[in-house]
Amino acid sequence: MNLRKGIFSLFSKHIILSWIVSYLIIFLIPFANNIYTYTKTKNEIKQRIYRTDNQMLDNLMLSFDGSISGLSAMVASVQGSEYIQNLLTLHPGTPIFEQNRINASKSMGMLKTYNSDISNLYIYLPESDYCIGTNFGADRSAFFSYVYGSTDASEENWNTHLNEFAYASYMVSKIPGGESFVDFFYSIPMLDTHVRATVVIQIASRSFYESIARYTDTQDKTLFVLDPQGQTVLGEPPVSTIGYDQIPNGISVNAKTKDIVISCTSEINKWKYVSITPRRYITNQLSYLYFPCLLYTSPSPRDRQKS
Repeated sequence: MNLRKGIFSLFSKHIILSWIVSYLIIFLIPFANNIYTYTKTKNEIKQRIYRTDNQMLDNLMLSFDGSISGLSAMVASVQGSEYIQNLLTLHPGTPIFEQNRINASKSMGMLKTYNSDISNLYIYLPESDYCIGTNFGADRSAFFSYVYGSTDASEENWNTHLNEFAYASYMVSKIPGGESFVDFFYSIPMLDTHVRATVVIQIASRSFYESIARYTDTQDKTLFVLDPQGQTVLGEPPVSTIGYDQIPNGISVNAKTKDIVISCTSEINKWKYVSITPRRYITNQLSYLYFPCLLYTSPSPRDRQKS
């Protein structure tokens, strides 16, 4: 009797054990499969970001570098203008100066129409301290008020660029609450003498942003451009972004935010092109996976709204 009870008890325990094992297998297989799918998908999303953002930044940099390099041809055309050459030996206020100024403005206006990205084109003549634009000419201070009066540009900074006499430099200005501009300054010799003039080509940042829009595939990413001094040339970097020297070329991960940071640097002017993909972008891409609650946190309503 005791033997029969023992056998029955053992059999019952085996049945219960089999049920337990069966249920564990039923739950563990999907669990393990979900972990595998989640990890594999997450890696694929990261690889796609690495691949597409690297290509996007390379294309963007080449596009900008090509545009900036192309300005040199326009500078050469301004330098070769007979009317501008004549102005170097004339004094402002005289009829002959005014006639040459008008003709010089017309010739620069024609050059400007050939490039729709250019907002303004003018030349500074240090010998007479005079600026000549496509539709306005005046002494240096009055010209600054006319062109930059509605922007946050510093006249002192502008004067420094005008008289720097480096081959090329640039300045960023912005209309408060409105459009921003990048001014490129080119110092050129005139009349085969020591006399130099400065050609300034102003480009509205919207033309650069239009280029950015052609290359980026999502609004979730932040794109911006920094110069070697850490000044923002284009875009709006996140407040938490570290400086120019702390952003390495290639792929990195922000230790604090876990955002993916990809950057490359132009050999022409050392501008650094940076793309930041926030961590929430990857999380949102994975939100369709029903990952176990202990290992997956659903995006918050705020993150969903941002995406």
